[in-house]
Amino acid sequence: MKHKITLSITAALVAASLWGSPAQLPWQEDTGLALAAQADYTRAKVYTKHDFRLKIPSAYDRLLITKAVDSFGMLFSVAERASVEATPGGLEEDTGAGWLFTIGFVGEQKLAELMENDVPGQELFARDREGNFYLYYHPTDVRYVRESPEAMERDQGQWRELNEWAWDSVRQEFLKDNPQLIPYTAEDWQVNKEMAARGVTPAAFLGGWADKTSGRCYMEIKQGREKDAYDVKINWGDSANRTYVWEMTALALDSHQLCYRDARHYSLTFDGKGGEKRDMKYENGRGIFTLNSANEIMWQDETGHAGDDAVFITVK
Repeated sequence: MKHKITLSITAALVAASLWGSPAQLPWQEDTGLALAAQADYTRAKVYTKHDFRLKIPSAYDRLLITKAVDSFGMLFSVAERASVEATPGGLEEDTGAGWLFTIGFVGEQKLAELMENDVPGQELFARDREGNFYLYYHPTDVRYVRESPEAMERDQGQWRELNEWAWDSVRQEFLKDNPQLIPYTAEDWQVNKEMAARGVTPAAFLGGWADKTSGRCYMEIKQGREKDAYDVKINWGDSANRTYVWEMTALALDSHQLCYRDARHYSLTFDGKGGEKRDMKYENGRGIFTLNSANEIMWQDETGHAGDDAVFITVK
């Protein structure tokens, strides 16, 4: 009986717009409060499953129940502890009281089914080189439970803060902590579908490209030794006697994206007498090249950000 009373209180609070409606979830509201913006990941509890890591800020860890899910295709599930403990029988399934999110993955065929059917409550945010796609599952209704109206009112700030953190921060940090993953969204999936329907393949990347703005940056892309591998070299002239160079092997993600994880970036300084000095800036740089519908290449340089806003056009 107490459980039913608590759930009816939740419904009343939702109707009063304390947290929003199912059409606009509470942690998606533009409130400007940013309660969870200062989540400190330098002090965090790390949960692991196989090669995956999920960090929970120490300030939140005691408020949560975090577990590695013993089910194929599921990695981690997180729920608010107080809501679970206020529910008779506790948390039986990921879709129960207090549930905040679950991280899992599906194959390409299953993803296509989900996308075609526009299934709510799951956000595509990453993929890997093995053809797995990673989803952030979240509730489409409020799962906040307490034992009394007073407790409901008392703890609503905590519930909101945890939801804001879960929605705004978790996926970005998960990508940082799991470098085997590549950012990939529903928009990327849709563009790939459209580009593939037009007959676009990674072979469209081959050839010479110059940056659209200054013309001082030249990129050459050649077929690599392995299937779906492409050798990329970028030269960016800084002055008459110095140029910056990036060299990497990129792998095709889909019809219109190449991903690299091994970039070597260095500068070459010429002495005017035929000699040169090489200064290594970094190795194992990461990034993505994307071919857009205008047949331009956009460079996402995740390590040095030299490619931010860089657009390349083909050189005849």
